Amino acid sequence: MDQNASSPAEALAEIQRTQRSAYAHQHLPIWYTPAFIAAVTLLGIGTELHGAARSGTLAAAALVLGLAVAGLSRTTRVRWRARTWTLAAGAEFGAWVASIAVVMGVTGLAIGAADYEPILQRAVIGLVGAAYSALTLRWIERRVLARTAGKVVR
Repeated sequence: MDQNASSPAEALAEIQRTQRSAYAHQHLPIWYTPAFIAAVTLLGIGTELHGAARSGTLAAAALVLGLAVAGLSRTTRVRWRARTWTLAAGAEFGAWVASIAVVMGVTGLAIGAADYEPILQRAVIGLVGAAYSALTLRWIERRVLARTAGKVVR
């Protein structure tokens, strides 16, 4: 028997180390979640408009979303599969997405008390949501990756 041959356990450990290393170097671009929120904000603003302004705003929202997805697919080196996510990682990510919704909702309530135009309200809510998501992105990435890194899909 060859002395250099590794056992199945050693081979699995090496695969897990490689995956951990690859996942550790994989990050969402900071611009991605704010771009997504900007697209959603443009959609919301578009619903307040009429005629050509509405069509233009909705088209701009679709363009922003398409560019964000295209940009993300060009920068992603490690392909995620649903089976690599654990329940804990999914719950953690879901809680983060819910926290963005809460921040945007609380912002809406706070500025809703003032007499702003609906379009301005939606723009401010979008800006706050985008800023919050950008500021918390690396934190949630570390938490989620800690729960998915090294998981071998069988």
